[in-house]
Amino acid sequence: NSILGYAFVVFISDRSVEYLVSRCICKQGKLNILLKNGEKEVKVVQVRPWALSDQVYRMTDAKPLSDRFSVFIGGVPRTTTASELAMLLQQTIGDVVYVSLEVDAETRYPKGAAQVVFDNRESYLTAIAMRLITLTTVDQVKEIEIKPYLMDFAHCEMCNLADARYLCPELCCLMYMCEPCWTEVHKQRGLLHHRPMTKAKPGSPMRNISNCVTAFPFFNPSMDHHNHSVLRSTNQQQLCHCRVRETLPLQRLLQQYIMQANHPPCHHSSFI
Repeated sequence: NSILGYAFVVFISDRSVEYLVSRCICKQGKLNILLKNGEKEVKVVQVRPWALSDQVYRMTDAKPLSDRFSVFIGGVPRTTTASELAMLLQQTIGDVVYVSLEVDAETRYPKGAAQVVFDNRESYLTAIAMRLITLTTVDQVKEIEIKPYLMDFAHCEMCNLADARYLCPELCCLMYMCEPCWTEVHKQRGLLHHRPMTKAKPGSPMRNISNCVTAFPFFNPSMDHHNHSVLRSTNQQQLCHCRVRETLPLQRLLQQYIMQANHPPCHHSSFI
């Protein structure tokens, strides 16, 4: 196998880590150490220590956490702490209450993914609608990806009776549904092309997040999908309004959603 250029080192004592850091030279925000073979200088390498306490960050202990307003964050630089990610999302979106980084079971070093819990549905939908956020670190400027987070267990949000096997990641739906409700709802509204997100097994929240595309931030009652047949592309591939309107500026879409949330329509809809 080719050498990837990095290695993980696990020490017995945290004092050994402190000693290693003390021997490093800090330059431009990076810790470097000179490797030697006897008296011969071999290579300057960067040291990236990881504090186990940086895995989880909670904004407040006052409120109980709910996974329902959780998102999955992918592509997080490994040296980013939970508090740093929380501050970025708090400044960009707001109402962040909890961040947990996924770590390797053996090394307990970050794997580049995280779960973020928001305080309310508005911030939750805004985060998913953004899809990408730019994160600036000492080493790089990187776009991190935001997707719906799959809960281990959820009840169907249509019938409120059965366990939900599927989550529809499209923002005109974004609901947990059992298999019968999934088929019925998507058939009635002409959305059978929506692809469900589902888990391979409980207890593995970050291993099987689907690559489904999410777009329009909320369902617009005045543009329901009963006119779906007129929204076909030249190759007859069916598109829902959430994707047809992706070309509109994101800010305008978010404003439309917020207005709908603050001024709900007079008629009832199970999708709001």
